[in-house]
Amino acid sequence: MEKAPIDFCGLSLSLHPDVYEPSDDSELMVEAARKFAFGNVLDLGCATGVFGIASAKKKEVSSVVCADLNPAAVELAKKNANANGVGKKVSFAHTDLFSAFSPSSSKPAEKFDTIGFNPPYLPTTPAERVHGTLNLAFDGGLSGRKITDKFLAGFEKHLAPGGVLILLQSSLSGIEKSIAILEKKGFEVEKLPSKKFFFEEICVLVARKEKERSSLQGKQSLRKRRNHGLAGI
Repeated sequence: MEKAPIDFCGLSLSLHPDVYEPSDDSELMVEAARKFAFGNVLDLGCATGVFGIASAKKKEVSSVVCADLNPAAVELAKKNANANGVGKKVSFAHTDLFSAFSPSSSKPAEKFDTIGFNPPYLPTTPAERVHGTLNLAFDGGLSGRKITDKFLAGFEKHLAPGGVLILLQSSLSGIEKSIAILEKKGFEVEKLPSKKFFFEEICVLVARKEKERSSLQGKQSLRKRRNHGLAGI
């Protein structure tokens, strides 16, 4: 049974006992979405859909896909998108990370201008696993990095040129390690202001390839000038 809707960061969200309830990490993701999301957006591991819905509210965002391995989360995100007036701007996918967006014989890999991901980052032993599908939101394996490392190994194939990655990270599973992996791939990484607790720090990493972004902005500027008959003046 779904719980009554709550107000979270100005959004009306229905909840479900089998879906991760928005918390401090979700708030950081919403703040980042409102600042950085643009173009076509992928909200991966969407849970209630809060990141995707916050993104869809922006005029700079053309479309959003809310995706999750948990079927209950996909259905809940759909309900919440409609309740917040962005249902026509958002589509939904049941997927294990990028499986629904991978290339096939009939189509190339689907790419996004913005990818947002709040992964399961808690170090978890088999004895600590939560019963049912809710465990998908918490269980990061023994190191806390099982899903994060798999994501970081494959996300670049689905990020459009000039695109931005918005990734939630925790000190429990190694913020600096994720930064190092991204920088090795050629990304410039910005660590946004964090939330600190006595046992943990959580933050959002914003990663972009600045050369790609600058080149894309230059092409867009030239296209606008040509459309207005200003090129070559």
